[in-house]
Amino acid sequence: MCGNNNFVMLDGYFVHDIQPNLKGRIIGGTNVPSIGVACKRCGFISQHALGALGLLKKGEKDDNE
Repeated sequence: MCGNNNFVMLDGYFVHDIQPNLKGRIIGGTNVPSIGVACKRCGFISQHALGALGLLKKGEKDDNE
């Protein structure tokens, strides 16, 4: 967000659970796996869905598709 053009991909993944409502939490259901990219200056982290980028391994399924 600081306007810097120097980023690094984080070593790991985020997995966001998709919830049908706000009354409870379902673990192990529908999710969106993503990769994080961090700004080297300010630390801002952007997340990018692996399925949308075509980065899921063959046989893996993006549950958000």
